[in-house]
Amino acid sequence: MLGPYLEEIRAPILPLVIGSTDRGVKRVQEWLTLQGFATGIDGDFGPATRAALAAFQRSKGILREPPDGNVGIVDSITWGALIAPLVNAEVLLPGPEPFGDAVCRIARAHLAAKAREVGGDNRGPWVRLYGRGIDQSTVGFFPWCQVFANLPWFKAARELNLPLPFRLTDDAGNQSAYVPWVVNQARAAGRFAAGSTTQRIPPGSMFFVPGTIEGRASHIHVGLVAADDGQTIQTLEGNTNGAGGSNGYEVAARFRRKANCDYGVVG
Repeated sequence: MLGPYLEEIRAPILPLVIGSTDRGVKRVQEWLTLQGFATGIDGDFGPATRAALAAFQRSKGILREPPDGNVGIVDSITWGALIAPLVNAEVLLPGPEPFGDAVCRIARAHLAAKAREVGGDNRGPWVRLYGRGIDQSTVGFFPWCQVFANLPWFKAARELNLPLPFRLTDDAGNQSAYVPWVVNQARAAGRFAAGSTTQRIPPGSMFFVPGTIEGRASHIHVGLVAADDGQTIQTLEGNTNGAGGSNGYEVAARFRRKANCDYGVVG
């Protein structure tokens, strides 16, 4: 069973061939680049896209030679191979485990799939998946750390038929991408813990990185706690990078000093 936002796996009108110029071509180019066969992401199915696609097909063993060949053609088998990392990460695998463990399992599947941006800052199919159709091609600025952290919570709650520890959606059911709003929900639910806490933070909890927004003290980044040794936390987080920045480009596993973060704690 797949999660609720299916647009990223829904195939465009197939086949796509050299000379095609619809939106589906851009999606194919994104996935070719994510799969290691980089080409321009311009929506124009030209010779470079055809060559990259044929190389991808050959690498996956799905290339059919004439007379019924699919060389450099996006058919249903090729589309399925292109989006396989996202489909595999999104498959629900319910099990008898605590909520926080389910959250970490789901997040690790996205880490293993090497989820990251493509085609520009805060853009691409992974970002659209987390943003339920939104990325920075449709809005002015869309840092996606919060919506990445939201997804495993939503999926774990569905798997285990449990309520969320605190709200991630507004009264209209729209998920929040704004870290300070989510921090306030953790406070309201009695689930907020400051970085000075001596309690062990359970796996699957959210960590919040303090900072400033428009000159005011706030929180500027969020991710998931995988483990807490008392001094440091191991994390699973989106829209970060090797330096731990708050507007990076990938899903990453990191170590952070526990006292430098605040927390939204799972039960």
